[in-house]
Amino acid sequence: MIELFAHYWRWQRENGVDLSPVAAFFAPEAQPGETTEQTIDRLLAANDRTTWQRLAQRYWNTVREAQIAAMAQAHQR
Repeated sequence: MIELFAHYWRWQRENGVDLSPVAAFFAPEAQPGETTEQTIDRLLAANDRTTWQRLAQRYWNTVREAQIAAMAQAHQR
């Protein structure tokens, strides 16, 4: 899953996708003055499995929290 996650972001960068909507997600990994694109490029170049594992876990936690919130909202209707 970690490799899939990293490859997904590599694909996003190679295809010129606007990454500004995910800036907050990558902000904890950014160095001072880096753009989101620069942060992702640096992380991809470093190929640090521990960092990508942390990012993948953060991503899946975010997805899970959104699913739980959506289900709770649907249940209240």
